Amino acid sequence: KRLPCSAYVPKLELGNEGDFLVNTMSEEKKLDVSRLAKSNFPEEAFPAKMDRDFRVAFDDQVYERILDHADKDKSVEIGGILVGDWKRDDEGPYVHISAVIPCDKATSKTGEVTFTHETWGEVSEEMDSTYEDLRIIGWYHSHPGFGIFLSDRDMFIQNHFFNDPGQIALVVDPVAQTEGVFVWRKGDAHLEEMFWIGDNIRTSPP
Repeated sequence: KRLPCSAYVPKLELGNEGDFLVNTMSEEKKLDVSRLAKSNFPEEAFPAKMDRDFRVAFDDQVYERILDHADKDKSVEIGGILVGDWKRDDEGPYVHISAVIPCDKATSKTGEVTFTHETWGEVSEEMDSTYEDLRIIGWYHSHPGFGIFLSDRDMFIQNHFFNDPGQIALVVDPVAQTEGVFVWRKGDAHLEEMFWIGDNIRTSPP
């Protein structure tokens, strides 16, 4: 039986700024996807053969939904939650994103997006009602016109809300029409060279 969604969301409490939530979980070891190498994930074939220690795959329709959401308003950052599961094949572990939860009630500004307490409440409710067999894989947000990177504010979110070694961040620039996936490596969110959309490879910008 699946545990409540709250078991898979970081334990949070309101911070001094009100809108921000502070993670009370401590992390002694550096976050790195290499820690997933011996995890007992369900076995399922990956869309393509590639000798990499960790791979990221999005369903076609899910990725299109993310791009449509990011294109909705190019004057502010827009974000949401990536939903799916971790799996493995003969090459090793990978993550499969099969759904998203757009967070329209997240606080959006020109240079940042903030997941509020209300946002997390809605995410938890949708996970429990719609995606009870899936997991929170990470998050996505837009950088309209200013490129693919994680700002200090973005890293605050990544460090405090998505600090499992297998959780990722997707950044979309709807103006330049570029995207990039960030994965935990040696304690930092590292821009991966490539990821998959269906059975097609998408390369990150240099």
